[in-house]
Amino acid sequence: MGGASRAGLMARGLAGLVAGLPASVAAADDGRWRVVRGEGQGEAIVVELMGEDVALTFAGWRERIGGASEEAEEVVALALDFVAAALFGELRVVEERVGETVLRRALEVEVGGAWRLHARRGGLGLRGLAARLRGDLTRSVRGDEGRLARAGRLRDARPSGLASAPWSGAAGDAAGEAASLAIDGELDLHNFSPKEVGRLVREYIEVCRGRGILELRIVHGKGKGVLRRTVHSLLERHPAVASFRLGGHGEGSWGATMVTLRPRAADGGGDGG
Repeated sequence: MGGASRAGLMARGLAGLVAGLPASVAAADDGRWRVVRGEGQGEAIVVELMGEDVALTFAGWRERIGGASEEAEEVVALALDFVAAALFGELRVVEERVGETVLRRALEVEVGGAWRLHARRGGLGLRGLAARLRGDLTRSVRGDEGRLARAGRLRDARPSGLASAPWSGAAGDAAGEAASLAIDGELDLHNFSPKEVGRLVREYIEVCRGRGILELRIVHGKGKGVLRRTVHSLLERHPAVASFRLGGHGEGSWGATMVTLRPRAADGGGDGG
């Protein structure tokens, strides 16, 4: 899969991951994204495409995921899991230093309520060993401050503890579902089960608003009208929805619903939608 397609997958996945969370994603022109919690709380996560790989930088640690033998979707999914674990404070970097000099770093992942070592880089050397004997070797922890609380669609997702990537699973299915959708204002519900519709529509609304897409077309089909009524009931209660109507000629008629959203600036983004 080409770099452009991989970039699209990553952009959509990150947007889907942070939808509804007190977190934001800023994209740069050089194939990088910067993910931060709230108002810059805690350590930022930098995501960078490097050929077939994805490089992630967090709290002084750099992790590289992928390779030509991996499918782009799998590489992106693992990268999104890393970002999710970092957002929820399930990743931390332990530094051992003498004064201001970092001698060794370790990446730890919280699995099942306990911190597990993933990898350690650097070495103490004679200087570190001597500092340890003198009591001058210090240990500090970075990355798990300002953690976000898991709630809603991500409540039950957790790092799996997979040996090669213990953060896998931290994003659950939410990022993967968002990544598989084109964020272009049209949402076709035919390929989703009824139990997924409510969460999917709410998340899609938030991702589109975040991108300034305020006119949506939701395709629910004609049929008996059960899915249409479900969608309309959700839209009636959603604070970000300014108006909606059935599709007209060339819009899908009563098999689709046209939705107009309120821009974030109109409500300060604090409607909780």
